[in-house]
Amino acid sequence: MEFIKALVAFFAANGVLPAEVTPSDTNREKTYLQNLPDAPTKAYCVRIYDADVPSLVDKQAGVYRVQVLMRNKNHAAVMADMYKLWRFLLNRPELVEDISEEYWAIFDVRTGPNPLGQDEKGNYLYSLNIPIKTKMF
Repeated sequence: MEFIKALVAFFAANGVLPAEVTPSDTNREKTYLQNLPDAPTKAYCVRIYDADVPSLVDKQAGVYRVQVLMRNKNHAAVMADMYKLWRFLLNRPELVEDISEEYWAIFDVRTGPNPLGQDEKGNYLYSLNIPIKTKMF
C-alpha cells in the first residue's frame, strides 16, 4: 500500500491527479486507494489489480499492474482528465524515475484510456491500465 500512496502523491505533485483523500477532508473529490466509492460524483481511484515478480532472480523488483479509474458527470471533463494523465505518462523524460524517496518507477504504458460507459447514476467512467516496474519491498 505504501507504493500506491507514493504513486498518488507523485501524480498529485505533477498536477495530473488530485491528492489522496483523507478522513478529515471536506472536499471528497480526490483520489481514493483501491476502491472507488459510490460518492462523490467526481472521483478518482488508483488500485493495484495484479503483480508479477521475476522467477529465479532477485525478487526485490517486479511489476505492479495499476488501474486508474475516473468518474464525472461531465463526459468532456473526465475524458480530458484521463487523457492528461495518459499524455503525462507517455512523455516521461527518463526511463527510470524516482517517484518518492523510497520508490522508483518505470511506466510501461502500452494502451490508451478506456471509456467504460456510464454508471447507474449517469456518470461517465474511464480507466487506464499501467504496468509499472518498481521495488516490491
